[in-house]
Amino acid sequence: IDRQLKSAKTQIVPPEKMAGLLEQILRGNKRLELVSLRSVTPEPVARQEGPAGAENASPGQGKPADALYRQGMELTLSGSYADMLDYVAQIERLPWKIFWGRMEMKVEEYPRARLTLNVYTLSLDKTWLSI
Repeated sequence: IDRQLKSAKTQIVPPEKMAGLLEQILRGNKRLELVSLRSVTPEPVARQEGPAGAENASPGQGKPADALYRQGMELTLSGSYADMLDYVAQIERLPWKIFWGRMEMKVEEYPRARLTLNVYTLSLDKTWLSI
């Protein structure tokens, strides 16, 4: 499992680089406006359990409990549908994987719309992403 985690870690965007990558892509599209950007509270994805369902690993087996965390960000953008579609497509083409959560679009006044997008990465660290 450790070997698989290390391999996956090279393919997933590191939490400390996610905000910068999203900002870099946004700067490339001058027609989109960033309305808000916030970190989402980290959530445990997997748990290590010791004997008899205990939440802590046995002594000497390493750190206990929540080993893998979902680190997320919520972006709200304003612009045209085509520009938002291009932004999302650029995120998908990144060499690292960024996972999608919720995506909601509302038309404000045609052709401008507002897109709220939740993206996340995985980490072994519970520390919040900094923006």
